[in-house]
Amino acid sequence: MTNAAAILRDLRAAATPEKAAELPRFFKTGPGEYGEGDRIAVVSSLAFIRRGELEDAFRQCAAALGHPHDLMHKAVGWMLRECGKKDAAALRGFLGEHVTAIHPTALRYAIERFPPAERAEWLSRRRAARKAGCTSCHAAARD
Repeated sequence: MTNAAAILRDLRAAATPEKAAELPRFFKTGPGEYGEGDRIAVVSSLAFIRRGELEDAFRQCAAALGHPHDLMHKAVGWMLRECGKKDAAALRGFLGEHVTAIHPTALRYAIERFPPAERAEWLSRRRAARKAGCTSCHAAARD
């Protein structure tokens, strides 16, 4: 049986300055800096999605829509696509609400399983929203 004292002992034995130097890459380390922990937070919702619990996944994805890093866009799109496997109507509702804010990469990942005509429609809606002056997407995002 493992107890807290044993876990703490093992953690202390494994701790090294080299390992500690790697930790900042997993967490936000300053204003405007993003770590891998952000992506882990989104992808960790997969366990809930598989059980059909989509609310937290949608909340995590919505919070990450403005993230500047491409790996985060891919993670958001992946989790949205997984949500769509459980409830396509819920995914469509989320996309309809956030079509102006979602990064093109995340949108493409999210709609991968949609019929080609519907995929084209979603991409067109996003482009139209951008041309109409929406500035909620990351400035580097280009259609």
